[in-house]
Amino acid sequence: MKIKRIRTLAGPNIYSHQSALVMQLELQKADEKVFSKKNDFIKRLESLSANSVAPHGKMREIRTAKNDLAEAVKNVAVDLMSRAGFGAVGGSIRFSGEPGIYEIAVEYKCEATARFLFETAVELIAAALKNESFEIADKITEAQRIAAETETTEQSKIFYPNAQDSQVPIVAITGTNGKTTVTRLTAHVLLGTGLNIGAATTDGILFNGEITAHGDTTGPASARKILDDAAVEIAVLETARGGIMRRGLGWNLADIAVITNITEDHIGQDGIESVADLVSIKSLIAERVRENGTLVLNADDIESAALINRRAVLRVKKKIVYFAMSEENPIIKKHSETGGTVYFVRDGWICEKRGAEVLPIAETTKIPIAMNGTADFQIQNAMAVSAVSRALKLSPEKIAAGLYSFQNEIHNPGRSNFYRVGRGFALIDYGHNPKALEAICRMTSRWQGKTITGIISFPGDRRDDVIEAAGRIAVAGFDRIIIKGDINLRGRKSGEVAEMLCRLVLEAGNQSECKIVLDAAQAFEEAIAEIKENEVVVFFYEKLQSVLTILEKYGAIATTTF
Repeated sequence: MKIKRIRTLAGPNIYSHQSALVMQLELQKADEKVFSKKNDFIKRLESLSANSVAPHGKMREIRTAKNDLAEAVKNVAVDLMSRAGFGAVGGSIRFSGEPGIYEIAVEYKCEATARFLFETAVELIAAALKNESFEIADKITEAQRIAAETETTEQSKIFYPNAQDSQVPIVAITGTNGKTTVTRLTAHVLLGTGLNIGAATTDGILFNGEITAHGDTTGPASARKILDDAAVEIAVLETARGGIMRRGLGWNLADIAVITNITEDHIGQDGIESVADLVSIKSLIAERVRENGTLVLNADDIESAALINRRAVLRVKKKIVYFAMSEENPIIKKHSETGGTVYFVRDGWICEKRGAEVLPIAETTKIPIAMNGTADFQIQNAMAVSAVSRALKLSPEKIAAGLYSFQNEIHNPGRSNFYRVGRGFALIDYGHNPKALEAICRMTSRWQGKTITGIISFPGDRRDDVIEAAGRIAVAGFDRIIIKGDINLRGRKSGEVAEMLCRLVLEAGNQSECKIVLDAAQAFEEAIAEIKENEVVVFFYEKLQSVLTILEKYGAIATTTF
């Protein structure tokens, strides 16, 4: 066995709602072979522990372990912590996605002690596997000494607001697509409260709409930075999959949580093998809504709408709010009939319905990001923002004012930005999964009299079937397709994804040629230089700045008129 690393999840996480340590453990085939003779292994382990380990059924659990050595490490670590005087702690195991490597999580009360005993558990099992001696009593004594020295120091480091309830309202936003736009738009609309708004997004930290820190700030450290700022009066926190998995949440309980949607993305990465795995990760946000808080769910998305059926989400009483494009959506109808709050589109207006009362919020054709009402995914985003804003007591008039004044190219760079350039148009988007691509194609299909050219690629760390699904969507949605390369190959050979996509394009039979330009910037510039009357060049970027430079070179002007 080999410990690859141990990381700290200082707040609620995918393994536990308590602080936890996660060990990435590589199992060797030779060790697994020895472990396969469990009875002999258990006898040696019992002998080494001198009956001081696993008296509470843990040996039985080791005997019936499904994950073999990983399960044994978890059970012994949990029992050692209990034996050292730290009470009952929980543990769990997750396959990392790499052969022979598991992620083992154990809750902790004293981090330094837990880390020491976690490592001790591996040492103890290794000794049992090799039939070597091991002084377990000395290890427990050492753990208690570490605890005595570090407990006071560690208590002073507990992150805000885990030690006490936050006095700052927290709006947490996650989902597969739309979470960045919803975060930025929520922060913009909430400026209508007159309060100081801190927001964490994919591109940086915002304070009252001004960026104060650049980079991907969707993890727990950025959330804590905002919550530690005494000037912030409402925190709007984009919370992405990567941060949740690597470090957990940077807060304990949210006042309002939004799940935009949960669809196929990152399959094949980090042990994520299905949409169900993504649901388990993103549901943490729904689980961590405080009592009587508000959970906003997308009734048009089967996975996010179904979160309310999860036991961990139901554990705490909260107000459920749904949004959908149509008031005829079955979930919307049922929730409304029982007195719940819902949002939908009626006669071109975003409407709120509480009981029998219907309240118009905003006209969709006046919302710039909705592209004259053709971008249904942006209307869904606007409904989610309306639900959050109403939960924070904003008037419909202030919400509408915020939605109407939100300019994509200024307030939401890189997300469905639309430009007039030469004789045609350019649409810039960050879409990188099949559903995002489908949403863009659905929007452009409503643009009468336009020829749509798609410049596409796909991240190399996605499974082949996911890439192929995206390719089929592109073939159906674009009049002409140019295949570009990605800067980050993510484990693929140069041109490998491009060739896969090109093969799909040609097999579909509705494209006479398939052009590959591996240099993404070159592909975009060539398309812009040759743009035809009423042609729309749709470009899914990897690096935004190079795209903006090209648009500036060709005199592009941001617009919502087409």
